[in-house]
Amino acid sequence: MMFAIDHSHKEARLAGFCMTVAYVANMPLSLSVVTANVAGFTKRAVVLALIFIAYCVGNIAGPQFFIASEAPGYRVSLVLKTIFGEISVNSQSLVRTHCWSVRLCHRCADADSTGALLLLE
Repeated sequence: MMFAIDHSHKEARLAGFCMTVAYVANMPLSLSVVTANVAGFTKRAVVLALIFIAYCVGNIAGPQFFIASEAPGYRVSLVLKTIFGEISVNSQSLVRTHCWSVRLCHRCADADSTGALLLLE
């Protein structure tokens, strides 16, 4: 929306930008997924630290892509923001899918002797 709509339609472009703000939910979501699915205090602390370091690196590197010669459109920065936002959402989805499949395998292993599998507890 931000790229396809003409610059004269500022309200529509602002609405497209506001839709991209949903990525901020990714940080608390990734921290909670790690907390719930990583066993052991040291492993959990290391994974949380790596996620936080990646978050900080992104916040440091992000503003460097706002090139003054591209003002006021900042096309490169908007494209990179969209690309990295999609990478972030897709990686979070992959982690969730992996954790779900691991839990399903554990439930299969813990099935009772009759072979019944309880997916809902």
